[in-house]
Amino acid sequence: MYYRPAMRLLPVKRLHWYMLRTFVPLLVMTFGICWFVVLMQFLWKYVDDMAGKGLSLDILGQMLFYSAMQLVPMALPLGILLASLMTFGNLGERLELLAMKSAGVPLHRIMLPLFFAVCACAIGLLLFQNNQIAKAQVKLYTIIYSARNATPELEIPEGIFYNGIKGYNVYVTSKNRKSHMLYDMMIYDHSQGFETARIIRADSGKLTMDESKTFLTLNLFSGRSFQTLRRQSFADQPEAVPSFDERFSKKEIVIPFDTNFKMEDEEGMRGTYVGKNLVELQGIADSALYAIDSIRIAITPGLEKDLAKSRFSPSSLLSPTQKSPEAVAERNNIWKKAEQEPLDMDSLWATSSPYTMLSALREANDRISMVRNDIAYATSDLQQELWVYRVHKMEWFSRFAFPAACIVFFFIGAPLGAIIRKGGLGTPIVASVLLFLIYYMLDTFGRKMVNSGEWAVWQGKWLSTAVLLPLGIFLTYKASRDSSTLNIDTYVLFIKRLLNPRRIRKIEYKDVIIIEADIHQAHKQINGIRTQIAQTVASHVMSCAWPLIWIYGSEQRQLVQLHTQLEQMIDYLRDCPKRLVQVKLMDIPLLPKRISKWIPQSRIAAYMLMLLLPLSLPLTVYLAVRRIHIHRDIRQLAPVLDELDKLLDTDYEE
Repeated sequence: MYYRPAMRLLPVKRLHWYMLRTFVPLLVMTFGICWFVVLMQFLWKYVDDMAGKGLSLDILGQMLFYSAMQLVPMALPLGILLASLMTFGNLGERLELLAMKSAGVPLHRIMLPLFFAVCACAIGLLLFQNNQIAKAQVKLYTIIYSARNATPELEIPEGIFYNGIKGYNVYVTSKNRKSHMLYDMMIYDHSQGFETARIIRADSGKLTMDESKTFLTLNLFSGRSFQTLRRQSFADQPEAVPSFDERFSKKEIVIPFDTNFKMEDEEGMRGTYVGKNLVELQGIADSALYAIDSIRIAITPGLEKDLAKSRFSPSSLLSPTQKSPEAVAERNNIWKKAEQEPLDMDSLWATSSPYTMLSALREANDRISMVRNDIAYATSDLQQELWVYRVHKMEWFSRFAFPAACIVFFFIGAPLGAIIRKGGLGTPIVASVLLFLIYYMLDTFGRKMVNSGEWAVWQGKWLSTAVLLPLGIFLTYKASRDSSTLNIDTYVLFIKRLLNPRRIRKIEYKDVIIIEADIHQAHKQINGIRTQIAQTVASHVMSCAWPLIWIYGSEQRQLVQLHTQLEQMIDYLRDCPKRLVQVKLMDIPLLPKRISKWIPQSRIAAYMLMLLLPLSLPLTVYLAVRRIHIHRDIRQLAPVLDELDKLLDTDYEE
């Protein structure tokens, strides 16, 4: 009585530990694989910024380390999806999952310890994103920004102008890679401005870098230099432009060219959204939202007030700002006349003088321009604050979206692995990649909709999770009910039966035979079947090209006769006293009376179906496959008939 609860709990605990020991090593392996894949994809994205910059191994190692830390939120959900698929796929393939269910343990109890492990991973990912990834992103993007601003290593190509040296364009016809000599050079020196640009031609030259990598020394041989000088006179009369022309046998030019990598200050990157935690992101988003509301509230009443005050009036007495008794009396007089004789804008405009019309139009144009400028200025401020709000709010939601994706992917991977029952890396990797691509495309689409302002931030950021969560619930429900709806083997078997509906012939033995079958009559029937087989194979419907099956499909009498004769022979030989003959009858395939019921009896209808492309193409392929299977059964029938002949001729009776 007292040991019964312990006996119930002990197997469950052992099962939990067994599931954890199975799942955790797979999770570590799959997470490492997914981490490496996304890291290579990230590095491939920024390879152009890194290549040819002379970065040291220390800088490259830091970039690799910080980029790996930044990609943990993307790799962990994919690793959980793949690990859960492999875990339950292996259990289903080894029939361990079936044994657990047979022992009375439901699927949700089997998934329970792994669910708690995934929740722990999700919470750890949330804390890791909030504390460590923000620092890693600051370091990473500082390195990337510094590398983009670094001067690339010098590599002058042949046959084109090279502008990698600031203030110089260099053209080289050919070069010697061993001696580093450059031949037939043309140099445009605009380092002092384009007005005093210098053009240099040289037969050969050589570029060398000093040890500090801050200066380039260009040694030129056998050339000529031409430079336009500034004019010193400011007179109006035209004068000749002074210039400088030089011929040289050897010339040396020193060019500042710093190729050393310099790390930028991290404070600038730390002030952006990549270096903020959840509290700081929410604070900046709230401040931006307050600024957005302030701009919207301030601009509308101000414009309405300005428009109400700025009314055109040909007389200063009619201006609303005039408070003198004369102005008030003039306005009251106009209001009384307006009440006695109702007027509209068209009538007032028609009675105005041309000068009044022109003045009104000019004033209206000035006011519209002023309002337009005010609206443009306010819109610019509003768009800037909206961008700040969206960026920080998206980053805030991202800190929760990836941990939620871990849980959603677990509820997709675990039941899907239990349904497909395929272990290893083949099928789980294919399914995981497809599901993660769907998640990534939905997340990218939602992000773009948020950036364009068409969706709210929470809608775009939670779109992928909202789409995949019902899929996880559906798969978990189906797997817990042992449904074969998503079992691949079920659909494969259905397709095989559809293309080849072959059944096994069953013959019941007769214990009492009233009239025994005649051996000579049996041989005669077998020979008749052989003749009918030859006629059937040579018929149009069985020998024509597969697109013409529609046309000759109505002429299937040879196949009907073969089916009829074969069944009559089988009924007749069932009365044979030799048991081996009755056993051999089971090897005779079940031949259909027609290739398919889809072929109409009317040739006109067959022509119409054949011409309905592309609708008829799958049906045509189906008919061709069905005819191939019938040919195969007919070929298998010939050796069975030969064996029946031998068994009928033997004197030994079973």
